[in-house]
Amino acid sequence: MATNLRAGFSASLKVSTTSTAAGSEIGSVRNYTLTNDEAMADATSFDSSGWTERLPVKRDWSLTCEALWLTTGATKQQDELRGALTGGTRKYFTIGASTADQLFAGWGYVGQFTLSGDVNDVALHNFSIQGDGALTES
Repeated sequence: MATNLRAGFSASLKVSTTSTAAGSEIGSVRNYTLTNDEAMADATSFDSSGWTERLPVKRDWSLTCEALWLTTGATKQQDELRGALTGGTRKYFTIGASTADQLFAGWGYVGQFTLSGDVNDVALHNFSIQGDGALTES
């Protein structure tokens, strides 16, 4: 069995107003998806011998997370994310293992939040963050 696996529950998502601050953890996250894309331009020519050739031209990243909708105490970060959307405020996000042995970080804007509920589940607070600049890995 592989021993170098990372458990999903060991992740930490943090938000900050500066890239030097430690950041506040977004509480009660159930799942998240970090996506890093690279758009390609078609660079095929008559010299390509019938093969498609591509040239990377633009990179983009986004983050979505599903969290429990908190009602007291630890709602500060959820409130901060909603406020960032309505205020158009850029935030610094870090995503990684809680042991901080591998981190992804970058500036971004909250592009969407949704609140949802189901009679058989807890109420959920979902966020979508659009990257603004590079996503770094350390």
